[in-house]
Amino acid sequence: MLPASPRVVVLGASGIGRHHCNWWRLEGSMPSAVLGSSQESVEKTVAALRDYCGFEGKGYVCLDELLDQEQPDIVDVCLPPRMHYAAVKTALTAGCHVLCEKPFVYDDALPHDLLHEQAAELCELGRQKRRLLGVCTQYVMAVRECRRLFGEQAGAAAITDFAGRLVSPTRNRPPVPAWTWVDLAPHMLACVQVLSDGNEPDWDSLQVHFDGHLADAEFRCPRPGQPDLQCRIHTFHTDTEPKNVRQLELNGNTYDIGGYRDEEGVFQMEITSPFGSVKRPDMMRQLIRSFRQGRVEMTPEMAIQNLDWMLRVIERGQA
Repeated sequence: MLPASPRVVVLGASGIGRHHCNWWRLEGSMPSAVLGSSQESVEKTVAALRDYCGFEGKGYVCLDELLDQEQPDIVDVCLPPRMHYAAVKTALTAGCHVLCEKPFVYDDALPHDLLHEQAAELCELGRQKRRLLGVCTQYVMAVRECRRLFGEQAGAAAITDFAGRLVSPTRNRPPVPAWTWVDLAPHMLACVQVLSDGNEPDWDSLQVHFDGHLADAEFRCPRPGQPDLQCRIHTFHTDTEPKNVRQLELNGNTYDIGGYRDEEGVFQMEITSPFGSVKRPDMMRQLIRSFRQGRVEMTPEMAIQNLDWMLRVIERGQA
């Protein structure tokens, strides 16, 4: 479905997208172009990418022009969430495979029913076009590794308790708990999807605490033939230390998701637990590698479920 060396473009490369550009480069597909919001901003982005990862491609401000001129195989969407729907639809319609940053779709000015419709429409379009469509919830890579490590220590013991904690800087964002949840929770919800084998939570068990920059949720996932999975998710934006917390907890065992630069300056993932530490390629790099090879780690069906869970918690938190 994909050529051996797919042609890649990145939409929105001044934030998280610049890291995507570098991972694509390291995986053998240096992006040929990026999309920006204005001629001035895209020129700055291109210059920054040139210094950061040796980018030699073009900058565009019109998506249609970019698609027409570059003819990409893969479009990596790293735009603000409110722009995801239109960009993904345009790219799929043009016949491109699409990898989209989380959340799949979101605009706090739109009713949730419409967001569900947008997500379903994009998934159906991808199916009709026979194109890959994935969402960047890279913690699916981390939780699978943690589950493997847990199995090495606990054998066949079932994972019955999960806690996920993500903390990041506020970056001048106002204290709106729903925004914290939208920013961070899709990653932790994706972990639950993996550990619950996609089984739906018992929504009667849902408890939500929204306050300022804090957004927490607790619920239970029944699993046929297995013990229920108890889940707790903590998301928080803060200006005080620690400003960056990335932890997964399985049956009371905490796995700290950290990172370091290797001898060549490439960022790598390091998972530290009571059982020791392991080093692996960065989880975002792993996800991009999979997509480049034709595998989708967060499938369209999973993306729709992830969005639904995200919105359900917001509705309860704002009730």
